[in-house]
Amino acid sequence: MKRSIIKTLTGLSMLVSLQTWGADYVAHEWGTFTSVINKDGKQIQGLHHEEEALPNFVYDLSRVEQTTPNDPPIFRTPRRRGGGRTRGFTPASMNLMPIPTFTEKITQKMETPVIYFYTDKKIDVKVRVDFPKGVISQWFPNISSINPSEEAKNGYGVWDIEVLKTKTAALPQTSGNSIWNPSREVNSNIVKVNNEREKLIFYRGLGDFKTALKITEYKDVLTLRNNSHLDIKGLTLLNHRDTKNELLHIKSLKAGEETRISLNSLKSFESFLKYKEAAKKVIVKDLIASGLYRDESIAMVNTWEGGYFQTEGLRLLYVLPNEWTEEILPMKLSPAPKSLVRTLVGRVEILTSSDDALIKEFIKRPLPIFNINGRELKGLGHFPEPKLRRALELTTDPVLKRKINDLITSMNRGFLN
Repeated sequence: MKRSIIKTLTGLSMLVSLQTWGADYVAHEWGTFTSVINKDGKQIQGLHHEEEALPNFVYDLSRVEQTTPNDPPIFRTPRRRGGGRTRGFTPASMNLMPIPTFTEKITQKMETPVIYFYTDKKIDVKVRVDFPKGVISQWFPNISSINPSEEAKNGYGVWDIEVLKTKTAALPQTSGNSIWNPSREVNSNIVKVNNEREKLIFYRGLGDFKTALKITEYKDVLTLRNNSHLDIKGLTLLNHRDTKNELLHIKSLKAGEETRISLNSLKSFESFLKYKEAAKKVIVKDLIASGLYRDESIAMVNTWEGGYFQTEGLRLLYVLPNEWTEEILPMKLSPAPKSLVRTLVGRVEILTSSDDALIKEFIKRPLPIFNINGRELKGLGHFPEPKLRRALELTTDPVLKRKINDLITSMNRGFLN
């Protein structure tokens, strides 16, 4: 009798241990979210424009057919000969959806979170990603259910996937220079949804939230303050403008700590290629330290080579504490994996006093109205809408304000690729 009880308890203990350990697979995620701030640290709206075009097979919340008010929307992904690109996320396209105006509120772009799976056997997994302060706007493979929130809040996406035993399969075709390609250069298992196969789950989102990292600039001095109870690791400051190629790496910013950085103290590189090589090396090292595999880390950096290194401007990249990631994007995997790594990188585009001077010069000129897109504008470069919204803060002239608002309106009219 005593031996039977001990045996039963031992069996229960083993069962509990197995349940705690999770199913026999591993999941890793990486992604970037982008914001634009002024020199006082205030986040600027207008981040709903698509910076990097995606392959045409990617599902897009802006391509939707509304049937009747009581029926769910039908998502369409047109397949044009030769590939093509997604439309982008625009107010005009959202007239087809119950989301007509929320783009005014977007201060964060959740960009290219991808989830990889590793297993020695086929396994079915339900993946749910919640976005309490945003909405999921693009995804692949197809999603099982989604919440296209009217206020870009309480968004979520659910995928019912098969993780196949194999790591190779016929995948959707992409162009040779597609931003999609580097994310496939990883030794992960194939993910299957119906007839769709890919090396990963991909999604993007649009939202409005803040983190506890405060960044301000005054007279070419940046102040970084960590208002969290958690340390922030892997901070990289990048300054790429004209012939400037500068970098500064900070290993960690302790909880409650503040540091000041003179923009004249950044390490300068004689060529863009050497600057990019050094920046990639330090960021890959930080990503590996966060728990990602080396090939995943390289894939992330190569995916964002354009945005991280080639886009002109001053930006800070940093690895989020895991607690922040779980708060911004809660995730539930069923069954739970035996190991899960989630690495989000915050990308903060910093408009300094020097940028303000350039913006003021721009709005003194005759302002264009037509043939404007949301990705780039001659004279302002990338992130033109946030820069125009900054211009609204820098002028008191009511006539000029009206012209700037007209330009923002024209930027949001029609297809924005």
